[in-house]
Amino acid sequence: CIAVVAYDVVANRRAMVQEVETLAGMVGENSTAALTFRDLQAAQQVLSALRADPNILAACIYSAAGEPFAHYARQGIEHVCPARPGPEGHYFTDRELVQFRHVTLAGEFLGTVYIALDLKEFRSHLQRYA
Repeated sequence: CIAVVAYDVVANRRAMVQEVETLAGMVGENSTAALTFRDLQAAQQVLSALRADPNILAACIYSAAGEPFAHYARQGIEHVCPARPGPEGHYFTDRELVQFRHVTLAGEFLGTVYIALDLKEFRSHLQRYA
């Protein structure tokens, strides 16, 4: 049982990381014009597409200077994005999977995407196993 649970934990974590990396990549690609032209409405529209995934807690697009440019939070959630973007990559906290991804266009750094994925489902899955 322990081996099965351990395998399941590793497999689920990999799947979640792949999911959040894909989402961050799509948000980044779709926000290049918004960042280039400083179009807040377009950036908000890109982030609003994340409503389709109920596991997304929050997302932010940061400018090249590291300032928050656009923000999304799941309805009913008071989630504040970090004041500054972290290093590119992902990490797990007790409650979320966090992803930072750089946004570039033709090799030029335009900004950073931040996405926080809720681990509630993952934790309840582990509790069911227990």
